[in-house]
Amino acid sequence: MLFFPKNAQFFLFPLLILRGVAAVAAPVFNSVTPVSTTVATYEKFEVSVNLTASFSNAYNYDDVALTAVFTAPNGAMQAVDGFFMQNFTLNTSDGSISSGSSVFKVRFAPTQIGNWQYALTCTDASGATTYATQNFTCTAATSKGFIRKNATHYLGFDNGEQYIPVGQNQAWQNGNRYVDYKNWLDKLAAQNANHVRIWMSDWAFALEWQNGNNSFSGLRQYKQSNAFYLDWLFDYAAAKGVAMMLCLNHHGQVSTSVNAEWYQNPYYSGNGGPCSATIDFFTNTSAKATMKNRLRYIVARWGYARNLMSWELFNEVDFTDNYSSYQTQVRDWHDEMATFIRSKDPNSHLISTSFGADSYGSSTWQLANMDFTQSHVYDNVPTIEKLIVEKAADKLTTYSKPTICGEMSIALGNGLVSGYDPAGVHLHNSIWASLFSGAMGSAMTWWWDEYVEPRNLYPFYKPAADFVATLPLKNSDFRPTTPSVSGGSSYSTATVTPALDFSTVPTVTNFTLNSNGTLTPSASNLARYIHGSDKSNLKAPPTFAVNYPIAGQFRLTVASVSSYATQRVNIYLDGTLLVDAAATVSTFSINVSAGSHTIKVDNNGVDWYEVSNYQFTNAVSAPPIDAYVLKSLDNRKAAGWLHNANYTHLNTSPSAVSGAILNVSGMSNGNYLVNFISCSTAAVSSSAMVAVTSGVLHANIPSVSWDLAFSADYQSAVPLDLLAFEGIEKPEGHQLSWRTVREKDVSHFDIEQNHDLGGRGTEGVFKKIGEVKAANSADGGNYQFLNAQVAIGISYYRLKIWNLDGTFFYSKTIALGSSGKTQIKIAPNPTLSDGIVTLELPVDAPQAQIFDLNGRLISTIKNVADNRVLFNTSDLPTGIYIVSAQTNGQVLTEKFVVSR
Repeated sequence: MLFFPKNAQFFLFPLLILRGVAAVAAPVFNSVTPVSTTVATYEKFEVSVNLTASFSNAYNYDDVALTAVFTAPNGAMQAVDGFFMQNFTLNTSDGSISSGSSVFKVRFAPTQIGNWQYALTCTDASGATTYATQNFTCTAATSKGFIRKNATHYLGFDNGEQYIPVGQNQAWQNGNRYVDYKNWLDKLAAQNANHVRIWMSDWAFALEWQNGNNSFSGLRQYKQSNAFYLDWLFDYAAAKGVAMMLCLNHHGQVSTSVNAEWYQNPYYSGNGGPCSATIDFFTNTSAKATMKNRLRYIVARWGYARNLMSWELFNEVDFTDNYSSYQTQVRDWHDEMATFIRSKDPNSHLISTSFGADSYGSSTWQLANMDFTQSHVYDNVPTIEKLIVEKAADKLTTYSKPTICGEMSIALGNGLVSGYDPAGVHLHNSIWASLFSGAMGSAMTWWWDEYVEPRNLYPFYKPAADFVATLPLKNSDFRPTTPSVSGGSSYSTATVTPALDFSTVPTVTNFTLNSNGTLTPSASNLARYIHGSDKSNLKAPPTFAVNYPIAGQFRLTVASVSSYATQRVNIYLDGTLLVDAAATVSTFSINVSAGSHTIKVDNNGVDWYEVSNYQFTNAVSAPPIDAYVLKSLDNRKAAGWLHNANYTHLNTSPSAVSGAILNVSGMSNGNYLVNFISCSTAAVSSSAMVAVTSGVLHANIPSVSWDLAFSADYQSAVPLDLLAFEGIEKPEGHQLSWRTVREKDVSHFDIEQNHDLGGRGTEGVFKKIGEVKAANSADGGNYQFLNAQVAIGISYYRLKIWNLDGTFFYSKTIALGSSGKTQIKIAPNPTLSDGIVTLELPVDAPQAQIFDLNGRLISTIKNVADNRVLFNTSDLPTGIYIVSAQTNGQVLTEKFVVSR
């Protein structure tokens, strides 16, 4: 991101440098103290080491190096570096910290259950000393493990589960780091999002910077207050289930023109560093050695973290000085630094980098050391999601690596995005489209603090995160496919957003508009800038071949115009010049008759103008629904996002699209359960059984006002026709009923429920609550089931229909509310001044739990003989709380109010 400096509050502390005793004796281990001698698999094992040694800089591994060799239960050995740090105490009331003692430490995350051994060695100028071998015990994992690559384009944990990043940038704080990040992460995690991107910039979490600048101390002197806050952030994010992409450098640090900070960089010779010019940062031997020392410290301190998704070597490295002239040197620097990280990181975290312009970076992305690619997408267009998807497709095709949109927005300037799209429509669309583009995760908005936070757009994340969590994207190896949408009598507009930047010469200039509104080759090959006579080396006017089913228009929207001389918008239809006008920021159009045509766009002026988008009205003989679809490798599963193409941040009240049909080719023949999913709740809105007989799944799409998601799953057999599945709330509970005909080889029905407690449940996590035997009759049957244990909120129900051969399929999902009649009684409610309430619990409930509305567990209370428990609420803040108890496999809840 090209960023604008933000006002940030900093906390200044003196950096304590431990200086060893001047002596010739070898180092001495005074004490070695583990935090604990038992740790769970993948969690942090930490040892504090008190040393006497000879050195001038404890952060300089050339002066003093503490290393540990860990031996696993199976005999495998891993070496890790220790590191020197200053302790701090965090004041959780205001986020301030106070400094404490300094110490050497070792951190390690074991990956095997059993007894581990570790041996410590300290080396300084006088020699090396090894400490007696120590032991600790690793117990069963309580987490999913580290995030890994695999044979697909998705990521997964050590335990085999997939990791689909859904989240946003949170690059730096606005005020206090503890206060800001706790607030942001709490809100993000509450929506089941699981990913953020963090910068080690000098105003955030950097370790070294110009001596005397904001309490930094120069090269190889690491600012410990920043490191402490990053320690806290890793731990807090892990507790919230959030992983991080840690960006180690940003372009401004090595630039004199773009967000320039070079003259404050300690690597600059004017600040005592080894680099007289910015390119020296990438080539100078001393500079690279100093960077490796910093990387060694970073890996030693945070390489244990299972929630470190990846190291990002640079943000938008192409904005460093004269990048176009030094691409080879920058690529080689990336390869060298990534190789060094791999030599030090025992947990093999993923490594990546990023570029501002897609025209750069090809040679870097091709490196084996780059585990995944990134796109950064900024364009003030109504359909930015199309550009995000195009870039993902291009990178997947070109590099065959996982990819993600690491930054995106419809505006560059601070706060402008709120003016363009206050409701967050483009954010919602980009999240959903990117998740079904083949990318490994969702597109990540840049404006976390000036857009998502003040406008409370966090709820956009939950439905998307919940839905993709139900899809086996990794294990079934989902890949992008090209669907079509047919039906209806309307004709729609194809909107094409060009992608290539100013200086990139397109390799193709002839494009075909397909019947579904896409381009061949894709719009990622289409130039945004139309150059005139002074740019003959860049001039490459595009020509479009298009077949209009009925008469329509071609429109070209100009986003910006060079102020140098005069620019001309020229539009040719079948070789005839129809538009020759001075370029202005506006829309130019021509009428096009039905039939096949060629349309050429040019600039007969001098310099350039920028195209925002091209529109081909009435050129698509299909309903205006954009379909983004993934299909499993075995062709038995599909899922996607269906978007009313007219619903954008510029138009939030288009006509609903009805009568459309989704067509997905390449599916295995058989029967499929197709669920259509609400993109606002992730709940199933409707379901249908669809038979595929010719390799194409044809599914009738419900009316689409804004969007719908869908999933299609192969069913081994459909042994009955389910005519109805309904529910009603009665005083005694939820009464479910269903009716079937033509049952054959049906065993029974499992009744499954998912309870959405206060809107915080995860639709898709169902539990069996009952079973009904099937009649297995040609006449079918009428069935009923009563759920007498109903909790407050919305309950989702579905049938799991079992065949005699052990196979099964699901019914649609229905939702029922509750009036709150439970077996939990609370009095008084609201509480009185003494704060004492009496909880009356079911006889067979062993305990009750008290939660706040954010789902945090406040207290666990054991049931007593008379089932009446006194609970003191005087220490609780005023507000609404939930009592939860479990009986007969059912969760019962009741709300109560704490008042003063």
